[in-house]
Amino acid sequence: MLLVATLASAQVLTDDFSGYADAAALETAWHSDLLALTWQDEAMRIDDGIALWQAAPYASQASLSATITIREAFGQRTGWSVGGLGFGRDNDNFWALQVVQGPGADGDPDGVRPFFVEMAELREGVWQAESKEGTRLPRLVYESLGTWAVDQPLRFELDWSPTRVEGRILAEGQLLGRWAFDVSAPLPALRDGRPLVRAAGLEVDVDDVTYDVAATAPEPPPAERPAPPAWVSREGEAIVPGTGFFRALQQDGRWWVVDPEGKPYYILGTDHIRYIGHWSEALSYAPYALVSAAKYGTEDRWAEAAVERLLSWNFNTAAAGHSQSVRHRGLTHILFASFGSQFASRSWIAEPIHWTGFPDVFDPRWERWCRVRAGQMADEMRDDPWCLGVFLDNELEWFGKTGHLVDDVYRLAPEGPAKQALWDWLIAHYGDLAAVNRALGTSHADRDAFLADVAPPRGPEYELVRNEFLKVIADLYFRLPFEALRAADPDHMVWGTRFAGRVPAEVLPPAGEFTDIFTINTYPRVDMAGRRVIDTPRMLNEYYEVVQRPMVITEWSFPALDTELPSRHGAGMRVDTQEQKALCYEIFANQMADLPYMVGYHYFMYLDEPKEGISPTFPEDSNYGLINVHDEVYVELTETATRVNAGAAERHARSVWRDFPQETDSWLPAGTPVELVNRGQT
Repeated sequence: MLLVATLASAQVLTDDFSGYADAAALETAWHSDLLALTWQDEAMRIDDGIALWQAAPYASQASLSATITIREAFGQRTGWSVGGLGFGRDNDNFWALQVVQGPGADGDPDGVRPFFVEMAELREGVWQAESKEGTRLPRLVYESLGTWAVDQPLRFELDWSPTRVEGRILAEGQLLGRWAFDVSAPLPALRDGRPLVRAAGLEVDVDDVTYDVAATAPEPPPAERPAPPAWVSREGEAIVPGTGFFRALQQDGRWWVVDPEGKPYYILGTDHIRYIGHWSEALSYAPYALVSAAKYGTEDRWAEAAVERLLSWNFNTAAAGHSQSVRHRGLTHILFASFGSQFASRSWIAEPIHWTGFPDVFDPRWERWCRVRAGQMADEMRDDPWCLGVFLDNELEWFGKTGHLVDDVYRLAPEGPAKQALWDWLIAHYGDLAAVNRALGTSHADRDAFLADVAPPRGPEYELVRNEFLKVIADLYFRLPFEALRAADPDHMVWGTRFAGRVPAEVLPPAGEFTDIFTINTYPRVDMAGRRVIDTPRMLNEYYEVVQRPMVITEWSFPALDTELPSRHGAGMRVDTQEQKALCYEIFANQMADLPYMVGYHYFMYLDEPKEGISPTFPEDSNYGLINVHDEVYVELTETATRVNAGAAERHARSVWRDFPQETDSWLPAGTPVELVNRGQT
């Protein structure tokens, strides 16, 4: 790196990334929360996030240029990927000059993805602020002339001053795009900053950066995070001394979560308390968003009304997928880290095509990502007594694509870190390749032949191998995020990974050891006549006997077929009427409160999905809600929830261990004639 001073405030800095002693020195100069910030052929390589050139001066007038080469696209094929150059203050305020790879047509992962170039402003977390009402800037030049390609060196050029912001992208001297905006008017706009590079879903090489500073500027102080409001004391007696934060404990054979004062707190949550509701790709908008905006005017007024409703129904927690605007209004809340699903978009064992996928936890970047993400979550929940903690993930593909995650390891390319780790594990376990071949019935000539093979073996010995290796995967998945969160914030609970219905037996021990709350989404069957939940309590008992941790059911619901919604797609036992839905709520919630290790439940969810469905790859269209998309309350359900929730803590206080027998496939005698009727149709 070279610094040349030419005038009192003018200077030129260059960086060709050849002079750093080690990675720590690079990260000191280019401050980032990136997953990977490394050298590659004397260039800086990034693959997700933002790197801010902290060693460079903050400027109000400057020119910036760099050579950027896109090396690989690794993001989900149904999402947006970007990479480029910019200037700004922080992750929420910057100008970006970038290449873009769009999703396939209609979300098709196999469709042709458009490549284009653009320039846009992110201001206070709002993307394309330069084109939005209230912050729209006059366009002086707006030319998007060409496209780009992987492995093609591109020259990015940015100029900014108090009156004008301009960007250009060139390929071998050929202009691909040019944009300029007038920032002289007294409109909200970013007019100063320091250099940054960014990537999302793309692996980007950065080289030959030149920064010509004409005028420096005082750097604005970091925005101060408002102090979380103090905890409001509740009625009741403490059962242990308070710590100022929520925690879980076992007393007299019964698990509880206790509040910051040490009083029992039975967690009664609901998911997706969202101002905009659910997007519908078929409509190209979120129908509930139109209703909530028309009815309440502002998100703040909507949040006030939504929380008032939920408190009146005796809910106390904003669970997964809630709008931040509902926090600190009387409900506790839980954050979402998405350790695995975010990492899987760039390095996977099971590729996240239409669902979450599963991360390659053997990738050397996994440990760094866990530290980075844990630090981000700690910043968000630090000193907050209303925060119950953080979910690790939601419904990762623990069974892989075809039934066992280790089969997906076998199908990886030779360079896959998990594939190479499996080879190392097999050699360590059996001693040499000949013993591996004898055990698995394979005939690999050498390591390269094993890594190139994408067909999982068969036979009883392979069953043992894949179950043992799954334990290794599970340990790395749970242990590293848990340790990172504990180091970053020891005050808040780690809330598990919201398993989807079932859990592989090999995964249970680390899931218990490295979480504070074991979480699972389950959509059970209910015998309404017998007022009992079928089979699920027995399954939960079996899980608890291994994990020995308190549990929360983080999704459960019973869509009814008497609304405008088709309810064709999505989990859950269907019932005919709202009355039956309310009865199922009561039966399930009561039976969960009766389990001594169950410290709460999260009903799925606050509002219905659109009747048109969400998207072709996620077509859910079901009646899950406490309210519908017209903001109308389901009276039978909410009246039942109000009564049942009110008694949940007292019921749990009487809970004792109970064994549940193995259910048969049907609770009717074999041969019993059955007529199934929905909406009058047999």
